[in-house]
Amino acid sequence: MTAIEELGADTIWMGRDLGYRGGRRTGLALTDERRLDAFAHSYPGATPNKATKGPVVAERTAAEIWAILERLDRRPLLWNVFPFHPHEADAPMTNRKFSAKELAAVSELNHTLFKWLGIRRIICIGQDAASYARSFGISVECVRHPSYGGVADFRRGMQEIYGDSLAAPASDASQPTLF
Repeated sequence: MTAIEELGADTIWMGRDLGYRGGRRTGLALTDERRLDAFAHSYPGATPNKATKGPVVAERTAAEIWAILERLDRRPLLWNVFPFHPHEADAPMTNRKFSAKELAAVSELNHTLFKWLGIRRIICIGQDAASYARSFGISVECVRHPSYGGVADFRRGMQEIYGDSLAAPASDASQPTLF
């Protein structure tokens, strides 16, 4: 039995793909190196380790995601439409959207995973994820991706979805610390 099954998660927060400052370095959706301890604490049985050399790298999207996650009593599964890091040829420190061929390679995996876990709701982080998530035939809600000026809309969207379920933040979550 997996940790997600044990948690009884029926909701997924879905991003587009792994970014070069976050998931490329951790292998985890919507999670950067700075949040590895929070990930391990939030998902019993998970033992993520820093896989890179040098200082810990933080990512703005992960900071915003985890500022909300840490206020929830019940954690969702974190996932991406494309659970890998697509990048420009010969430039691994770039981000690009996955190709149609790449998406086709993971689509069956996504459908099988969601069915196996009994996922009933997908909260999409951005329109790219929302466009894809509608193919599952389950409840899809979308919030603005926090990058490129979307922080206030992201926070407002999560507040609209979770309302009173968002516990008071332990610290000032309105200004997540990046470094």
